[in-house]
Amino acid sequence: MKCDIKIYGIEERSENILENKKILGLSDNDVFIAKKGRRTPKQKWPYTACKKAFTQPVPEGVTHRLVLQDDVSLAPDFLKYLQLIIEARPDDIIMMTALDFRAKNEYAENLKSPYVEVGQFVSGDAVLIPVKYIDDVFKWMEATYPQIAIGNIHEDAAFKFYALRHNIKCITTVPSIVQHED
Repeated sequence: MKCDIKIYGIEERSENILENKKILGLSDNDVFIAKKGRRTPKQKWPYTACKKAFTQPVPEGVTHRLVLQDDVSLAPDFLKYLQLIIEARPDDIIMMTALDFRAKNEYAENLKSPYVEVGQFVSGDAVLIPVKYIDDVFKWMEATYPQIAIGNIHEDAAFKFYALRHNIKCITTVPSIVQHED
């Protein structure tokens, strides 16, 4: 199984975007930055950028796509853990921000598994989706929540709702392998 990675965000956070791009060995084609002057108050730019990142053509042999927002930090050995997650949970949608990977956490230490089903709280700062679902995810989201493009529902919640509706596990890892910095 093979994963490709995309990053989207705003130019005000370009320093972090470029740092993660370098760490992950990504090309300019893997990064989508919304320019400050081109974002309008009515535009739901995160959804538009998220969709653009997810729906890029998928190279042959790629089975999963991970999309990162512009304000995440990566855990040490991030790519190693990402591959282990894909191998362990190849058919699940994974939301990767749950608990701070830098802090000691009793909850995480007492789990029998690092995989926990997503509950009411959903965070889409790093979302891993098997490519076989991607086209259907966005068709379903826009048909079910036409208001998504104007910001009345967050895309991270919609990923969870898609998974629930289609009997797909939507899980997170504990501890997380990314940290939401914003």
